[in-house]
Amino acid sequence: MDDSSQTNLNGCFLLSDANMSDIHFHRTVILIVNHDANGAFGLVVNRRLEATLSDAIPDFADSEASDIP
Repeated sequence: MDDSSQTNLNGCFLLSDANMSDIHFHRTVILIVNHDANGAFGLVVNRRLEATLSDAIPDFADSEASDIP
């Protein structure tokens, strides 16, 4: 398949089917950050994490936003 014929999903939201029974994706909303011939990467936007922003991105440790979950 030619890459030019593949739909690019960057910036799109992926919504799980209401009947999906997989606990990892049930009622999940994913923002597709990168989608290309090598695969896709997305972030779940409707689940709370136990980690803070500074846990995920150490450069934010001194930021006022560092404690945001």
